[in-house]
Amino acid sequence: MLFRSVAEKIGEPFQSTRSVGLGLGLSVSRKIIESHRGSIEIPNPDKSPGIVRVTLPLLEVGSN
Repeated sequence: MLFRSVAEKIGEPFQSTRSVGLGLGLSVSRKIIESHRGSIEIPNPDKSPGIVRVTLPLLEVGSN
C-alpha cells in the first residue's frame, strides 16, 4: 500500500520519496500536460508502481 499512498499525492508540489531533489518534477509535468488538455495518472500503483499514463488529445487539423 506504500505505492497507493504515494500515487494519491502525485503531482502535489514538494512530494517525494527520495532524499534529494525538491519534489517538483511531477507537479510541473502535470501543469504542462493539463495546460494542453491532457491528464496524468498512475493506473495501478499496487501492481505496477513505475507506470505513469499520460494522455493528450489529438491535434485538431482544419480542413482546407
